[in-house]
Amino acid sequence: MRENDTATNVKLMNDYYYGHNGQKQDYPKAFEYGLKAAEAGDADAQCRIAFMYQEEQGVKADAGQEIFWYHKAAEGGNTYAQTAMGWKYVNGLGVEVDLEQAFFWYHKAAEAGNKVAMGWVGGMYRDGRGVAQKDEKKSFEFYKRAADLGCHESEYTVGMCYLNATGTEKDEEKARVYGSRAIQYYLGKVNAGKDLTGDEWHRLGAAYDSGTFIGRDSFEARKCFEKSAAKNRPYGQSALGRYYEKGKGGLQIDYAEALRYYTLALQHGVASAYFGLAGLYYSGKGVAEDKKQAAGYYQNASDRGRHDATLQLAKMYATGDGIPKNHAKAVELYTKAADAGHGQAKKWLKENAGPPVADDGNLSDNTTPDVPLSVYDQLSKCRESAGIMEIIVAKDIAKDVAMQHAKWMDEIDSGTARWIEGPGQYGILETNIILGDRTLSYSDSTKLNEFRDYTIKYKGDRYTVLTACLENKENNFDFVVKSVWDEKGRLSLEEVEDKELLEAVCNLFEKSHGRKFRNINWMSL
Repeated sequence: MRENDTATNVKLMNDYYYGHNGQKQDYPKAFEYGLKAAEAGDADAQCRIAFMYQEEQGVKADAGQEIFWYHKAAEGGNTYAQTAMGWKYVNGLGVEVDLEQAFFWYHKAAEAGNKVAMGWVGGMYRDGRGVAQKDEKKSFEFYKRAADLGCHESEYTVGMCYLNATGTEKDEEKARVYGSRAIQYYLGKVNAGKDLTGDEWHRLGAAYDSGTFIGRDSFEARKCFEKSAAKNRPYGQSALGRYYEKGKGGLQIDYAEALRYYTLALQHGVASAYFGLAGLYYSGKGVAEDKKQAAGYYQNASDRGRHDATLQLAKMYATGDGIPKNHAKAVELYTKAADAGHGQAKKWLKENAGPPVADDGNLSDNTTPDVPLSVYDQLSKCRESAGIMEIIVAKDIAKDVAMQHAKWMDEIDSGTARWIEGPGQYGILETNIILGDRTLSYSDSTKLNEFRDYTIKYKGDRYTVLTACLENKENNFDFVVKSVWDEKGRLSLEEVEDKELLEAVCNLFEKSHGRKFRNINWMSL
């Protein structure tokens, strides 16, 4: 066929596909003309034909023909087709999973200027998939190239990289610029009545969940995660599983639903899904307790960059908790966790004697005391005025409610304090509860490396929270703040008088961080 005939067929394909130039949209006719151009070797037409097979537009779906034409178009230099082939190889869609081939096609498209492919290359370098080893610096470079070309998905990631000093130097101002740009784009689409992609819903949900680049709101986060999961996006599914596990965002705790969503996300190798399943099997929540199975999931999560999973697995090997005791393996894992900044891991390695007393994230008591609705509603009113701490123990709830404090911490939006010292945030230790003669410790670490420290003690008819903050850019000293709510939900900040409680905070801090509380300033704000 002559070149001008091919060009004519391409034009007619596009006219009928989009309904342009006086033509009504007609997918069968678009396919007819597009196939002629594709068979003549036009890469753009080949990509369009592959897409129409994929979406059943004017033709019955045919995975074999879809892959055939995407591959032809990719070989012909069409970067959309190259990116599509990368996606097919990552997910085993019409081809066998082959991460090296996925990286090959993503990288080829990225080097040709495809900003979406640049983001995928950044992700593969970040996760060490399809490449010889992880490379955070290269990952950041590709993400930033994509972001600077206007790829909103990568803008959010670049913001997080600047915030967490991942592959680049920490820069809070650049973090705010890049991250906020992405969030405002998503909100703009939503406000205009437009739908987001499944991955966009997840990123917006993650921002609401963590309070990064937008005000923290677990209810809005839950809605976003539900929409992402409904579009079968694995990160949204995993996040929704966590919300069901913790009872966040207005959901009731439902371990069966948590298990279901974690399992769906697991099919795509999502690290948080492995971590979530590990916790369920470790504690026997919704499944029969199986610590050996839990260890396997923790290992998979650790291999995918979840350092909190590394720490938990180290403890299991150090103590023989459900798996054979292995000191050498414990040292290896504690070292890996220490390199990621875990204070408890550093302390264990320094003492070389055994694991810390704290059992991060896996408290032994699985009871879930009922919280009277009237009390919860009343305490929830404190959310806006609570300042930097919002954990409450109510007078008419049993002592065992302390075991559920992590759920409350999330539901009552306590995440304004963050170890990463993000914009407008304070640095915080790790969560420790002292209730009567019982002392419990819980470290909450997410991919944002959040650490929060609250010592809680109920006194008389008031709800008391003591929060210890680390020295950071907003204050040049360590300090402790005491918050008190009365039964009407009114908040006051008071001087700390309980010396035993203060001493406990300092001791727990020293055990976790290997240094004394500096320049202690007992203050009320």
